[in-house]
Amino acid sequence: MPSSEIRKRFLEFFAKRGHAVIPSVSLVTSDEKGVTNPTLFNTAGMQPLIPYLLGKPYLVDGKEVKRLASAQKCLRTVDIDDVGDRTHNTFFEMLGNWSLGDYFKKAAISWSYEFLTNPVDAPDGNGGLGLDPRRLYITVFEGDANAPRDDEAANIWRGLFKEHAVAHFDGDTRTVKLAASSICLPP
Repeated sequence: MPSSEIRKRFLEFFAKRGHAVIPSVSLVTSDEKGVTNPTLFNTAGMQPLIPYLLGKPYLVDGKEVKRLASAQKCLRTVDIDDVGDRTHNTFFEMLGNWSLGDYFKKAAISWSYEFLTNPVDAPDGNGGLGLDPRRLYITVFEGDANAPRDDEAANIWRGLFKEHAVAHFDGDTRTVKLAASSICLPP
């Protein structure tokens, strides 16, 4: 399935669940001094949404919306020396669905599972990617000094998968960080 079809299916899937589909913002970050990371480029799909994740209302046609979906263009520079192998990219689009205080882990996880595993040609119009659930493995945060282990998410996933398919990993292993070594704007 081409990436354009995956993007289209993702955005349609979440639009059907009440999400406003928002456009990808400029690859060069906006000037949200004191709110967003002062990097020159958007390096993660959530980066342009930081002001809204911190409580600023997101308005569409003058009305506040609580559910968003996007395909955000991103540029990674933290591991740019590794680009060119089979696991490192520089430019990519990150698909994301966002709740601004409307739903939390149970809905987010259930919808992710549906999108990944629903048949491509689902008769109810809720087509997904048709992935075999037996081939999916899930990671959740194992906790650290700043945040506890995410057993809530693990338990929700275990309700959908066999137990061995859910593993706990630390933040360094399972996340992409906005690194200080990224290309940054002066303070």
